[in-house]
Amino acid sequence: ATAKLATWFEDRWDDPFSLTITAEIIDLIGESWADDHQPSPFEVYLKVCYSLSQDARDGMGYVLPASMSTLLLDYQESAVRTLARRIVRRRGTMLGDVVGLGKTLTAVATALMLQAAEDYSTLVLCPKNLKEMWEEHLQEYDINGRVVPYSMVDKVLPELKRFNLVICDESHNLRNNATVVYDAIHQYIRTNGSKVLLLTATPYNLAFQDVANQIGLYLDE
Repeated sequence: ATAKLATWFEDRWDDPFSLTITAEIIDLIGESWADDHQPSPFEVYLKVCYSLSQDARDGMGYVLPASMSTLLLDYQESAVRTLARRIVRRRGTMLGDVVGLGKTLTAVATALMLQAAEDYSTLVLCPKNLKEMWEEHLQEYDINGRVVPYSMVDKVLPELKRFNLVICDESHNLRNNATVVYDAIHQYIRTNGSKVLLLTATPYNLAFQDVANQIGLYLDE
């Protein structure tokens, strides 16, 4: 096996059409972990901060709808911009806040912002007792969308037109990926290439798999 590998290498090394890449190799080594001159821990920390804040910084390019500008607190406005950017770039995201911090209003503003900036339509999936509330929000803020309760998704979604954004309210209800409801939503999102916004105050129940199944609606395993 060693002789075979040596012959393979020499054939390429001696090939008259091979290119000299010595300079490129030196540059690659210089930029890798093998270089003698490594960045300091503080420089690594700054790089991590810069990378983690990428979505928030890019999201500053989105304009908050006038109808929402006076309703959102600063932390909500910042969240809306970050959520919008992550939804567009990463196919989806989760907004996990405790009860009372305004997840619904933040999600409405995000849908409205994406409707204005990216021409998104919105499908809201939620428990049956929240259907009327969501319909009122869509109507009040003139959002192009529809609301379907979880109890009806297996009947409605297979024949439903494509919506660009799917908001799953109380998404912890989807922590089990072996249900008919989960499968119907998963199939709809994959078939239509929809982006996803998950809303929940309790993303984690018994195991990390609870969270994995929720984000598995839009991310591959």
